[in-house]
Amino acid sequence: MNRREFLGKLLPKQNSSLGNSRVSKPESFDSENSPTEEQKLQINTATCLAWNDVVCSSCADVCHARAIEFLGLFRPVINEKCDNCNECISSCFKGAINVC
Repeated sequence: MNRREFLGKLLPKQNSSLGNSRVSKPESFDSENSPTEEQKLQINTATCLAWNDVVCSSCADVCHARAIEFLGLFRPVINEKCDNCNECISSCFKGAINVC
C-alpha cells in the first residue's frame, strides 16, 4: 500500500463540487525572492505538521520532481532532486518550507 492509498483511507473524501481548485500562495510568499540554484529549500521542523506527528503530505503531493522524501510516515526531507520550483512553499499550510 503506497502513501496515497493509505492517506485516502484515513482522510475523508473531498467534496467533488469544490472542483479542482489549487491552493493559493501564502501572503508571505514573495516571487521575487524565490530561491536561486545556489539557495536551497529547508523544512522548519518546529512548524511542519508532519514533523509534529500529524499526517500531512501536501508538499510531497505537489512536488513534480519527487524531491520530498518521508522517513516513515512522518519527517519529510528535501533531497537533491529539488529544482526550486517553489510549489511546495505555496502548498504548505503552515509555511514551514523556507529558503535558506
